Amino acid sequence: MNSPLLQVRNLTHSFLEGDEKVHALRGVSFEANKGEVTSIIGPSGCGKSTLMYLLGLLEQPETGDILINNKSISRLSDLQRTRIRNERIGFIFQFHFLIKELSARENVALPAIKKGDNSREALKRADQILNQLGLGKKLDRFANKLSGGEQQRVAIARALINSPSIILADEPTGNLDTANSEIVFNLLQTLSRKQNLAVILVTHNNQLAKRCDKFITMNDGLILS
Repeated sequence: MNSPLLQVRNLTHSFLEGDEKVHALRGVSFEANKGEVTSIIGPSGCGKSTLMYLLGLLEQPETGDILINNKSISRLSDLQRTRIRNERIGFIFQFHFLIKELSARENVALPAIKKGDNSREALKRADQILNQLGLGKKLDRFANKLSGGEQQRVAIARALINSPSIILADEPTGNLDTANSEIVFNLLQTLSRKQNLAVILVTHNNQLAKRCDKFITMNDGLILS
């Protein structure tokens, strides 16, 4: 039985929208296991983006806690949260945010180089990951010369470069056609199992969501199932 890597306990969070206080999260709790993909689905405005923002340690929740390997991380200092974010969490977005002036391998190596790793070693690791994702023949191709599906695979490689234990994937197939959506989803599922990652997948695609190991439905800041 897989052990919980990420635990979310009774998170609440709100923000001001004009003069109105919006309660984005109203007590969200769930667990994500190593080697599994956990999908989160719900309508726009239900709190999914706020939840991902907090899981990425970009802000502290008003109440509640986030734990990785049973250690509380949500109340750490900004510097400590930044270190954990760089070392333990990989991000994949709907819009891949690749730098078009850089090659595929340079885009992938960038987070490792920014972390302080040797450039040559970072590029070597980038090449290895891109080869694993079927992009070995396009290492030196500029990002804007890749197809949409290829760009998203480069974004996945970039998320993996620092060997994270958690992948936060926010609508990673949102801009892809059916065939490429299937490729990206299968990659995430395979990577979660082979590398023992906890993958949190936010999606509007019900079919993909229901194929995940866990399926969470959100609405109005609450988890319904």
